[in-house]
Amino acid sequence: MAEEAIKTNDVISPEIKPEKPKNKRPLQIILGIVFLLPALVMLVITQIIPTVKTILFSFQDVKMLKDPVFIGFDNYASLFEMPILGDTIIFSLILFLVRLVAVVIPPLVMALGIASFKSGFRKVLRIFANIPLAIYAPVPLALGWFLMLHPYYGFLGDLLTFRTPTEARLSVVLMEGLSFFGLACGIGATVYLAALLGGVKQKSKHRVVKSMLIVGLVMILAVFAISLQDFDSVFLTTRGGPMNSTNTFGMLQFSLAFIFMRFGLGAALTTILILIASLSGFIAVLLLVVSRARLFRLSEKIKEPVVEKARILWIILLILLLIAFIISLLPYVLVLIINIRRLGVGDNSMIDIPKFSLMKVLLNTWLPSLITVLLIQLPVAFLAALGIGGLRPLGKASEWLLLLFAPWLFFTPMLLDIANYQTARNLELFNTLAGLALPFLFNVPLLVILTLFFKGQREKWDAEAEQAPFFKAVIAPVLPMIALGALLSLVVMQQNLLWPTLVSHHPDKFTLPMLLVYNSRMFEAGIASLEVLGISLRIFAAFGMFILLGVFQLYYLGRVAFRTGKQ
Repeated sequence: MAEEAIKTNDVISPEIKPEKPKNKRPLQIILGIVFLLPALVMLVITQIIPTVKTILFSFQDVKMLKDPVFIGFDNYASLFEMPILGDTIIFSLILFLVRLVAVVIPPLVMALGIASFKSGFRKVLRIFANIPLAIYAPVPLALGWFLMLHPYYGFLGDLLTFRTPTEARLSVVLMEGLSFFGLACGIGATVYLAALLGGVKQKSKHRVVKSMLIVGLVMILAVFAISLQDFDSVFLTTRGGPMNSTNTFGMLQFSLAFIFMRFGLGAALTTILILIASLSGFIAVLLLVVSRARLFRLSEKIKEPVVEKARILWIILLILLLIAFIISLLPYVLVLIINIRRLGVGDNSMIDIPKFSLMKVLLNTWLPSLITVLLIQLPVAFLAALGIGGLRPLGKASEWLLLLFAPWLFFTPMLLDIANYQTARNLELFNTLAGLALPFLFNVPLLVILTLFFKGQREKWDAEAEQAPFFKAVIAPVLPMIALGALLSLVVMQQNLLWPTLVSHHPDKFTLPMLLVYNSRMFEAGIASLEVLGISLRIFAAFGMFILLGVFQLYYLGRVAFRTGKQ
């Protein structure tokens, strides 16, 4: 009726019907699947195929210049008949238990202590907690402990050495426990703090406890799987001796496959480790999926203490920070002192010392890492994580797609080194930069972490009725985490020792860890200048790492939260 219509200047205006919002789900589903495809391709090429090849090698007699011969379960029978296997299992489990103590209790206490302060002081403590993480480097640390326990030159040589089986075991356990302590405190405190921050606005405390429990269980599974692949520390100190008393699975596999050239026997041992690591990774991802775990950035700063104040926590926190700092820095300082004292000692006139170019060493160390991480690892992980966690092609069930990648979550290059070694030999990649990058083309841990973050931001966006643009609400908050993931991936890759040792045989293709190892073998002749240089470079790099981690802690990680359960 005209009287009921809206009149404007005596003109009757019809009622304007609002337009129906466009359904964007079909496009999101398509893009989510498309973004996931590169990761699936890389998974098949870099993980599944080498895994299958390793398992097949375990049923074959594999020799360098001959075709493999199928021998059934003979390699497994020979492996279980070896007396050394029992000693290896016992010592590997001892190392795991030592690391377990370091990763469960101290980081949790540190996180509770830091969370009991207000925002400003909390930031300062978070930065100090990351000092051991910035300093940590397996090769320099192992060499530092080796020289500290040297029977003639070490400061602790009168107390512990590597000469007898009992002393060697105690020395390696002490070295591993203390070295891992600082790393566990740096990483563990950060992730436990994220779980505490995730429960700030939750009324139910049991959900916070559940989140911290999930974090702890995933860390335990990671430590267990990675401890079974330990190689660097034993290789640099005892080589599994004396009398096979300090053999780890990583060292035993290296000896069987690459010293005695029994690739089939080494593959049989590796297959067992693959099954254990795959199961650990699958359980870890399953826990995250079933618990509905997610990461997200808090909308506002938490200025007040996250937990109740307790002076006893403050005292323990300060003690733990001091211990972590001292035991992380001490090996570097002492190894410099020992090497400087040894400069020019001994007669090296009869030794043919290859000439090393520092620029070439740094190039070999960093160039493959930069190209691999920035051009391959990062784009593939980013797209897949955005597809699964951000675009949600399967709706609420999208994170179950992570189970496709879960078995390889805790793989290090050691588990696929036999298959990758054969590939590098067939493709003539020895002594090349491309050969150094071969096992690092795909990063499953980075994909999982970014997926959880995209999931958390997408849920926030949905809960806020999609008020902000998708990029600003979902993608932008994750970008700093991508940068942090790239930084840590670069550091991990350039510190690897096992793979460069296998494929780089010429001094011109040595990486910095290899240079340090080579010079440690020349120590008795007094050739310490390169080691002094290498350790000095590592300390200089640690300062840069500390500054970068400090920036992330100040401006980003302090508002990153971890939560489980329903939105």
